[in-house]
Amino acid sequence: MRDGYSLPELVVVLLLVTLLVPPGIGILRALRDRAAVVAVREETAALLVRARAEARVRGGAGVVVLPEPLRLRLVAGEDTLHRSDPGRELGVERVGPDGPSDAPLPPVVITYDALGIGRMASATLRFQRGRAVSTLVVSSLGRATR
Repeated sequence: MRDGYSLPELVVVLLLVTLLVPPGIGILRALRDRAAVVAVREETAALLVRARAEARVRGGAGVVVLPEPLRLRLVAGEDTLHRSDPGRELGVERVGPDGPSDAPLPPVVITYDALGIGRMASATLRFQRGRAVSTLVVSSLGRATR
């Protein structure tokens, strides 16, 4: 009976680890990017639901999506009820329909009246980090579709 491993066994294990780790790192990076953009999309959708509820209570509310760096604000009248900076915290950016561009994107304002009905043009929000992209479509009535 022997204790430990032989040198050829250790070399084979190290060779396998060397071959398998780099693709694994790329896969983990892609998963991290995907999780970040999905988290921002879901946070934005949750803010829209909260804005609709606040609008019924306060007589109106809205969500403002500011670009570069990406910032989300829930506002009702002069009050800011929620602030989030996923651009700084998660490295997620809002991109246009054709992907990143040099032209600055305008802020998107989604407003709800006292009945909780959206009062704006429909909007498509695309969030990106690395190669991962996630889209949130907001109808003119304020409903979000993933």
